[in-house]
Amino acid sequence: MKSIEMTEVIEIEHSNNQKGKTAIRIVRSNTARRLSLRIDPHLGIAKIIAPKRVSLKKMRAFVNDKITWILDELANLPPQKFLIHNHEVPILGVPHTIVHCPEARRGVWCEDNNIYVSGLSEHVERRVHDWLKFKAKSTITPLAMCYAAIINENINGITIKSTKSRWGSCSSTGRISFTWHLIMTPEKVLKYVIAHEVCHLKEFNHSEGFWTLVENTFGKSEAEKMWLKKMDHICIDMCINKN
Repeated sequence: MKSIEMTEVIEIEHSNNQKGKTAIRIVRSNTARRLSLRIDPHLGIAKIIAPKRVSLKKMRAFVNDKITWILDELANLPPQKFLIHNHEVPILGVPHTIVHCPEARRGVWCEDNNIYVSGLSEHVERRVHDWLKFKAKSTITPLAMCYAAIINENINGITIKSTKSRWGSCSSTGRISFTWHLIMTPEKVLKYVIAHEVCHLKEFNHSEGFWTLVENTFGKSEAEKMWLKKMDHICIDMCINKN
């Protein structure tokens, strides 16, 4: 079975007057001789460049010592736009490059790991956003219906939202909501999140019975849960900055 790729990160808790966490992306280098920090203005993130054999403990101590500088530099960056020409966005975990084709008349289409966008440049971001949201809806809906059939339950409605705080939710009325950002995760992670929420139709809790139902419906999910634990802030907060 193919493993789910993860990007190494270090999460740093902010001080008392600055709530939240900042994720520092780790870049291991064969040529680096010492630890260093870089701010990527295109992605709006901080990176730590580390020699191959440096431990996470040493990297964390280095980052903690520089956290004030990191937060100041990130705060001074201009607002980021990611759904624009020549930027990458993952679809089912696979990087796709946005390519603006102003003379084309096809709207938005995907081909050979590229997302092609026609029309004026000022419309590229909105058009890609709308296309990704549609892609999420058309991918998630049939999978949710399939999982619901497996557990012999009915879905009273599926909504695709722009939430950044959670991947999905299930209400007591049988309506299920998902964030469109889910389309950026690896396929097995997307399927796990869908199965998880669908299983709440039968088990509206996180009891032992619920987790047994999830395993019987989806299968073993340790890798997917680990990916979500380590990578959700990368997809929602770093990879993209569009509501």
